[in-house]
Amino acid sequence: MKIWVSLFKTSQPISHEEVTNTFQKGNFYCVYVEARNLVYKYPIGNIFRVVEDYEGEIYKSPPGGKG
Repeated sequence: MKIWVSLFKTSQPISHEEVTNTFQKGNFYCVYVEARNLVYKYPIGNIFRVVEDYEGEIYKSPPGGKG
């Protein structure tokens, strides 16, 4: 999965590839990359937009986006 995190004070989004999981922990949006054993944490109050690309992932939502 690929993730782009846009912060209020950055002109370009921060991109992450090979993302295993994303989650919220307290006031942080966390991006876990298992291949590098890293968790990137962004304060939720600083985030303008998050884009998650599931292209090629095994799980696909059923038609209509419910699931």
